[in-house]
Amino acid sequence: MLEPEGEDRLLLCYPAEEAFENGVRTAVDDIGGLGPGTLEAVELRLHERYPDLRIVVHEPHGPSAAHQTTWIVFRDRHEQQRHERHSQEQCGRQPVALVVDDEPLVLLLLSVILAARGWRVIQASDGNDALAKAEGTHLDLLVTDYDMPGMDGWSLAHRLCERDPKLPVLLVSGRPEAADWVEGVRNAFLAKPFGIEDLSLRVESLTGYPTA
Repeated sequence: MLEPEGEDRLLLCYPAEEAFENGVRTAVDDIGGLGPGTLEAVELRLHERYPDLRIVVHEPHGPSAAHQTTWIVFRDRHEQQRHERHSQEQCGRQPVALVVDDEPLVLLLLSVILAARGWRVIQASDGNDALAKAEGTHLDLLVTDYDMPGMDGWSLAHRLCERDPKLPVLLVSGRPEAADWVEGVRNAFLAKPFGIEDLSLRVESLTGYPTA
């Protein structure tokens, strides 16, 4: 859930559980401010209660960007175990995921979650950007939003699957009807808003790459 915390900060908490959100807001309010060391102090306070907690900060960019900093605060309940398992099993090759979304915060969150599970993530903000970045790269997974300006996610998936018919595709959308366009055993649908475990399970089911 996206929680306004004042004119210069937004909090995005996963999972969207009242007790967790209240704990995060209380820690942030107790520390106060956004000066140097604030993030580290909040993390230290929250790790006492949530040792699996992670915070990712998104800063606005560009002259038209709002002067708000977004903190993505989420719990990754099996992060340590996953990291250790990936370190033992990777055998020298890191799987590659192309992640495509025109919403910067969603793109960041998807990328952080996959990177924490051992994936090398290539980010793209739209279909044309994705095609350019995929050129000459072997992909193990495509994670794409459906509704994007220009080329939609399903058209992008078809273009990339022409290059590699075995490419697994995870289509992400806030439109439930988009699930009807997912076909085949190497494709799957993930509804927005999504949970971290839902994303992990779909990635593992599609690719066979362990996420737990």
